Amino acid sequence: MLSSTSSTVKSEADTEQKGRQGTKRGKEVGIGRRGAAVALAKTGLPVRDIAKLIQVPSSTVSGIVQHAEQMVKINGGDALDDINLKPKKRSGRPKKWTAEDRLVVVELCTRDETQRSKAHSTLAKECPFPIDEHAIKKILSEAGYDHRRDISGDIPTSPQ
Repeated sequence: MLSSTSSTVKSEADTEQKGRQGTKRGKEVGIGRRGAAVALAKTGLPVRDIAKLIQVPSSTVSGIVQHAEQMVKINGGDALDDINLKPKKRSGRPKKWTAEDRLVVVELCTRDETQRSKAHSTLAKECPFPIDEHAIKKILSEAGYDHRRDISGDIPTSPQ
């Protein structure tokens, strides 16, 4: 009797601890599979069949299709556009940016007058990897750009 009570208490404590830690997510579904799921859903194929074809759970397929539809409402365009197929942003510790990543961001954001005049949020959407507007702003300021202008004055944003 005593041992069954202690095991019950133990399992409740384990459940509480697991609830606090949350569940660990799997790897992201690649953009190719995401695009395939959305394209097949547009043809009217059932979610269960799509899940079997691309070898992911049906709940994942459903989530991918719903997220793509929401992104179309926000960004416009087609559900198969790369910007609408990007995965949801995950919470947690921010990514540590490599020198190559920083270079890509600086080149993308400062390559011409039109890019320099865009908002950080727009530039983040155009980036080839997931990044938010705050990271764009931080990377640009660390590289010597303030509001998409070169601090040294070498690259003015508007004619003076």
